[in-house]
Amino acid sequence: MSIEGILLSAVMFLIGVVWLASPFVMKNMSQAQVTRQQDRQSLLNAYERLLSRLRDLDEDYNLGKMPQADYEIERKQLAERGATLLAQIETTLGGVKSAQKPPIGDADAVLDSAIEQAIANYVAANTQEEQEHATTR
Repeated sequence: MSIEGILLSAVMFLIGVVWLASPFVMKNMSQAQVTRQQDRQSLLNAYERLLSRLRDLDEDYNLGKMPQADYEIERKQLAERGATLLAQIETTLGGVKSAQKPPIGDADAVLDSAIEQAIANYVAANTQEEQEHATTR
């Protein structure tokens, strides 16, 4: 067997190994991302439950079912817990990369150009209709 044949066989073997191993490597990477997203979702669920508890607490106080001293203590504790949850959500948000939104300046520029294009199309369509209507008279 020639050197070229051996090298070609080795390259084909390496390509095959990489091709066969890639799903396992990608699975591990995506599993870590899924875990981060699940952690973030559990934090969001906890925050929603906390907001629900705050609404219930406010309703109970407004209906006179709870003394003011207990209300203030419990509301302060829930507010502190909410701030902690929001901080945790923000830190996990940095680890989860989802669809990236363009910066606000870019979004404004895109929106402006889309509006200008729509106006130009409208004006062009009306001008064309007026010209067609003028030729039929």
